[in-house]
Amino acid sequence: MSSERSASAAEMAGTTAPALPQSIFFHNLVGNPGAEEGSASPDGQTVVPIPQWTVTGNLNVVAYGTPGEFPTPTDPGPPNRGAKLFVGGPAFAVATGAQTVLVPPNDQWLIDMGFIMFDLQGYLGGYGDERDYAEFGVTFFDGIGAVLLESIIGPVTREQRGNLTGLRARGTGGMVPAGTR
Repeated sequence: MSSERSASAAEMAGTTAPALPQSIFFHNLVGNPGAEEGSASPDGQTVVPIPQWTVTGNLNVVAYGTPGEFPTPTDPGPPNRGAKLFVGGPAFAVATGAQTVLVPPNDQWLIDMGFIMFDLQGYLGGYGDERDYAEFGVTFFDGIGAVLLESIIGPVTREQRGNLTGLRARGTGGMVPAGTR
């Protein structure tokens, strides 16, 4: 499985994955999903490394309330948010973050028998009346790398945000496809 975040000057909440437990079930498989690990950019322009994420472009992390029109702790968003969030930028270009999670051999039969569901949840948003946006997705691969299923949440449009800076809950779920590794 691979989970990916992409942003176009967009704000979103997320964090990194811990070391793989004995079983992947009943755990958040996204490492550092709320961006709480590592440093925050002091200004949103200085790009910082994001632990547990493979990043392309200028995916970045800021603290809520960072000067420069970033979301504040009181803007719409997660009720139990941490101190930081993912943002796209500093340039108005696509930025992505990805992680890979391998299914342990002892758990593969449960997937192949159709017993395992996935739950993809996140807070996504953007800035004011700008057209920026974020998406969060998961791609399930078989043992040779063929795509079995892709599921994406987002974007949250400026209209859905009421032309305000903030994050909105989005989610989906479904059956993990047989053969996922």
